[in-house]
Amino acid sequence: MSTQLRSTSFSAVTAEAITRFQAVYLNSSGQWAVATTATPAAIGIAIDTVASGGVLAAELFASGGSLKMIAAEAITAGSNVYQAAAGKVADTVAGAFLGVALDAASADGDVIEVLLPQPGQIGSHFRAFTGDASLGVSMSGFTITNLGAAGAVTISLPTGVPAGTWYRFVVQAAQQLRIDAGASDAIMIGGTTSADDAYVWADDEAESLTLVADTNNNWVAVSPVGTWTVV
Repeated sequence: MSTQLRSTSFSAVTAEAITRFQAVYLNSSGQWAVATTATPAAIGIAIDTVASGGVLAAELFASGGSLKMIAAEAITAGSNVYQAAAGKVADTVAGAFLGVALDAASADGDVIEVLLPQPGQIGSHFRAFTGDASLGVSMSGFTITNLGAAGAVTISLPTGVPAGTWYRFVVQAAQQLRIDAGASDAIMIGGTTSADDAYVWADDEAESLTLVADTNNNWVAVSPVGTWTVV
């Protein structure tokens, strides 16, 4: 495989058929693949439509400015947009933050202009859940809270993620915020490794915890604040 690095784009072989303006990432084989809520964060947008095995040039997010992207739903101009299914973007938080919609989409499939994240931009990787939810690997780096919750909230961690995937959890409502590992995963916290499929919880405002995936299907607790109980 040959690749070509230019000032704003990168060319590589495609691992699947890719459509113009789909968000893409480089897989472990160094090939372009379509970004979804379950994949690593996208790093560019397809410039052309290319069949599987072809060579695709993608415009890199690092180029700055704005890029055209495909909407997965109706989107209001000025909304933050996030990585969604099928290489599209949505204003519903499910995957990585990709930018701000500069114009509106009326329906799934519309192409819109998206302003890429600007240096020093804050607030784009914060998500409050008031009900149970599952995290995707593309949300690595997000701060997750239970702001506004009226009862216990269980957040399920993804399984089989790359080492170094991490999330920060903060209790903002005085309700149990439960962090649940996968069926074959454990949480290492306070000198103890939990049983597989255990969860940890805290319920006092401002208690916090960062969990980082290791290479052995475990989540390592970093700098826990407050009392986190293993169940």
